[in-house]
Amino acid sequence: MKLFATLIFVFAALLVSPAMARLGETSDECNQRYGEQYTEAVGKGFWAAERKYEKNGVHVTIRFLRKGDGPLKAEFIEYKPVKLADDRLTEAKIKALMDNVSTEWVRLTTKVAPPVPVKPPPDPSKSLTTDKKTRVISIGETTGYDKKQAEKVAKERKELLDSIAAKNRDMSALRAKIGKIASGSGEAWASSRAFAIGNQSSLALFSDAYMNAFDHQVELEKARKAKADATPLTGL
Repeated sequence: MKLFATLIFVFAALLVSPAMARLGETSDECNQRYGEQYTEAVGKGFWAAERKYEKNGVHVTIRFLRKGDGPLKAEFIEYKPVKLADDRLTEAKIKALMDNVSTEWVRLTTKVAPPVPVKPPPDPSKSLTTDKKTRVISIGETTGYDKKQAEKVAKERKELLDSIAAKNRDMSALRAKIGKIASGSGEAWASSRAFAIGNQSSLALFSDAYMNAFDHQVELEKARKAKADATPLTGL
């Protein structure tokens, strides 16, 4: 199932726009930003390569994907301050990092149903009376209007609650998936281009291409497991 597909200050010199790596940049462009001093690992995941840099007191991990014979492109970036006690990721710093990717993030939070509207008291002008000893008979009682209206309101309320519950289930599933892909925790966001999850100690951003690659790897693993389960045990 496709899950549907939301920070302003400079983060030291590293967060100045010309010095920030961005999703979709090539490995050479990342080196121009962070220098040639890095450690690289390949074959440790569904990504083509992973490089770890350190600059201005921040650990930067970048994972690259390669399409066909094209260049390596950054599709996952994680930021971790080297000294958390002295330099945590505040909301302003997180926003500055995320704004390098998109300015249209949606925070993935649970939606709360609006309160039940309070029914106003009956309008005296719409009541029929005879004398003081006769009880008031409302027009609604005589026509059944109140009952029909109550049923309509109850139906609309149920449809609203069902819709909110469904959206919250999708939101929770997407948030959990983002956390799993990034091996991260904290607040999660989504935009038309990318996803993010972070807290005071780390922030990870990755593209929809990275999520698609993750989904492809999951399907491959399912197929491999199904094939292994279907293979008969021989010679035992």
